[in-house]
Amino acid sequence: MYHNLLIDIGNSFIKFAGGYSDGKITPVNKIIHQKKNIKTILKSLSNIFNDSKKKIEKIGVTNHYIIQDEPVKLILYNTFKKPIIIINKNLNLPIKINYSSILGSDRICSAVSAYKIFQKYKNILIIDFGTATTYNILIDGIFKYGLICPGIQSSLDNLLENTSLPHTDFTKMNHNILANTTEENISSGIYYQTIYSTEGIIKDYKKKFKGLLVVATGGLSKWITKHTKLIDFYDENLVIKGINYILNLNR
Repeated sequence: MYHNLLIDIGNSFIKFAGGYSDGKITPVNKIIHQKKNIKTILKSLSNIFNDSKKKIEKIGVTNHYIIQDEPVKLILYNTFKKPIIIINKNLNLPIKINYSSILGSDRICSAVSAYKIFQKYKNILIIDFGTATTYNILIDGIFKYGLICPGIQSSLDNLLENTSLPHTDFTKMNHNILANTTEENISSGIYYQTIYSTEGIIKDYKKKFKGLLVVATGGLSKWITKHTKLIDFYDENLVIKGINYILNLNR
């Protein structure tokens, strides 16, 4: 039986899973949210995990600043009556952080996962294709550099909101460089813009960091990894796994 409850409050989804002491996790579930219903979704987790509540020892949360930490902690504590840990860079971590400003807890967790899974690599680039696309560089176990770019869906939404172009669902379209309908033009344009910018950034990083391992994560990463050979590994759930690693380290 797992002992950790893992919750990732993202910009678009709340993801959750159970975590074991050996680093393994249960299948990850996700619920799309709007800011106004986050509290309701968090309360509903009590029903989803009803059979396991007694076994849960600790709850770990990443919060992408969608809702303040204190309400999250209060809701979850009142629901589960278990210790709540909001992930931040001041916890005991297996990596060091050399970063001059606030660092998102999701970026911390994906970096921790990559470090734990790919320990033999000195230099690691983690690209998270979510609502934002983030590039995160680990050098000898130290988080040192990064980039934050508009995500695929964010770019598409911005384009459609500011033009009279037709609604297009990126995830349900074919992506062809020789697209010949307006919807395919939009979807393929966003797609290849992402591919080419991603490859350009990876190539620049590879010039600077010898033997760089490139790892992709995030909800839209599977659409990108299949069209580039510059990404070495793909794991959609690095953030959730990172929460589990950090909880186990802070027992």
